Amino acid sequence: MSKIDKKPPWKLRAGDFSKSKAHAPQDWRFQMFFEYLRISPSYNLASDCKNEAEFIKALGDKEKARKVWKTYRDIGNVYGIFYRDWWLKNGLSLFGTQTAKPITKAVLRLSHAKDNKSNIQNLIQYLETDYAKQGEPDSLLVSIPLSQKRVKIMKQLKLLLDEAYKEPIYEPKTIYQLTKNKMQYRRLLGGLRLTYFQCYKPKDALWRVALRAKISHSHGKLDPDSKTKDRTLNSSKKVLTFMASRLMTNTLLIAENAAQGNFPSVDETSVKSFDTVYLGQKIKKNNAWENAMKAKLLSNSL
Repeated sequence: MSKIDKKPPWKLRAGDFSKSKAHAPQDWRFQMFFEYLRISPSYNLASDCKNEAEFIKALGDKEKARKVWKTYRDIGNVYGIFYRDWWLKNGLSLFGTQTAKPITKAVLRLSHAKDNKSNIQNLIQYLETDYAKQGEPDSLLVSIPLSQKRVKIMKQLKLLLDEAYKEPIYEPKTIYQLTKNKMQYRRLLGGLRLTYFQCYKPKDALWRVALRAKISHSHGKLDPDSKTKDRTLNSSKKVLTFMASRLMTNTLLIAENAAQGNFPSVDETSVKSFDTVYLGQKIKKNNAWENAMKAKLLSNSL
């Protein structure tokens, strides 16, 4: 392992979001999308089918099945692969813009001591190379007299940008786009944790699962493994059960929408309930594979 790059090989790097012909913003929701596909009942069902016809018959919802099958065909298997490997193989091309990453740079330097007519050819060259590779993004070509003070230049640039952003800015479309809403990381992570812990002990009462998943700070002081029946704690248990039930319902909706390429979303859709035994087996098998692969990669890097 490189002394400069101390991250383990399965961890995503900042440079993984930008390659020569594709780039994407560093958005944590990409990995959440990947993780929610892992728990989606319909997506897992698709992975067990040989073709679309078999999947349509197994799911029993033709319209939804076609959407899920398309997502599965594009995204691929989400088990038995590290997120970083999947991102480099499929994610960047699906969620990224298929151009070089636009950057701010000095195109020309005009000077009284030079023949500025030659700059016309340099400008044409920039437009035909760097600008074209970046997908011809909406840009400003600005003349900045360097004899001015920096403070004045910055004020003038701000005014120019304020004026420029009043007009619509072209944004290139990507194959997959995240849904614009205010769904927070904590909520999405809580849903994943709740699902995983329920799969770990599917027969446990929901309030115990909620405690292990730590979905509540105000009602999280109980012992999830307690065998005593303390009636004074019934109120907290009821609240935890209600919170967990509601979060589980939302998590299932988010997972099933993700399987149809819509994330993060709680739009109404036909759903199949979590098969915690089946999903638990897949999770345990995948965890064992990950641990073995991590140990192998670390030993190879020494």
